[in-house]
Amino acid sequence: MDNHCFIFLKDEYPDWCEDCEKMEKRIMDGDGIGAITLCGKIGEQISKEICKKENLNELCTEDQYHRNQELNNQGIISNNELKLYNKLRVKRNYGVHDDKKIKNEMADAYHNHENLYKVSTRFYKKYVDSDYDFPKYTQPKSIYSQETIIEQNSNSHNVNTENSNNTVNITNITHNHHYSQKNELKANKTEVHNNKKMGEEDEMDRKTLVLGIIAIVAILVIGLSFLASTDNSSTDLEDTSQVSYSDSVASSDNTVDESVSSSSSEESVSSSGAVYWASEKTDKFHKPSCEWAQKISDWNKIVFHSRQEALDSGRQPCEVCNP
Repeated sequence: MDNHCFIFLKDEYPDWCEDCEKMEKRIMDGDGIGAITLCGKIGEQISKEICKKENLNELCTEDQYHRNQELNNQGIISNNELKLYNKLRVKRNYGVHDDKKIKNEMADAYHNHENLYKVSTRFYKKYVDSDYDFPKYTQPKSIYSQETIIEQNSNSHNVNTENSNNTVNITNITHNHHYSQKNELKANKTEVHNNKKMGEEDEMDRKTLVLGIIAIVAILVIGLSFLASTDNSSTDLEDTSQVSYSDSVASSDNTVDESVSSSSSEESVSSSGAVYWASEKTDKFHKPSCEWAQKISDWNKIVFHSRQEALDSGRQPCEVCNP
């Protein structure tokens, strides 16, 4: 179809021209939602191309709203053009995400068709060919009226068709035919929604599985830590018992050693004749094993080699040890 009003895009932007042809075909088939969606897509492509022409490639990654706003802030597109781009953007979002907000899809489709013609011709004149003789703007013809010129009321968006002497309000046409393109668009939207829902459920299952694995690992770690702590406590108890037993044995050995040492000392003293001790400060003498003898300091100690010798010193026997 080479007679549509966007044919001037064919040489420089063949992909845009092809999409415009598809968009007009959907209007002619009564698929207003499909036409609205394509209008918004083409409008977005034009705004990105403006960014490239103006060496503002970083704006291409921005969303459509902020990109158009920045182009307007820099004076690249006028306030009127910004309004046109925003209308294309908003209606496209409704068509894709919530088409219930579109009350009259065919009227909006014709309105967006005209808005797209305005922004595309201004773009082409500014960046491609300022002297280009653009074709006259014409609206696509609906399949419901042959040889009909459709006039659009820009204020109410009510589109009327004239067929001979009869006027038909296109907004009140009852469609008795289900169009394959419109059904295909709705089926695609349903499939995308279902796929998104399935993806969310899969993600939930994966998260639940990961959390379950983490919980099991945590329980195992806590169990192993408890067992290790129990083993350490048992080992500490065993070590403590062994130490206590060793200390007890050592204490017993020390007691035996002291007894043996004491006996050896007495035997040594006996063999040397020194069997009685006395203090220079008292008048008593004692056996070396006497508790009072053990309290005598070395520098006050007097050693007697016999009992008689102690008596001869004028000292009396200790009443405790009876030497």
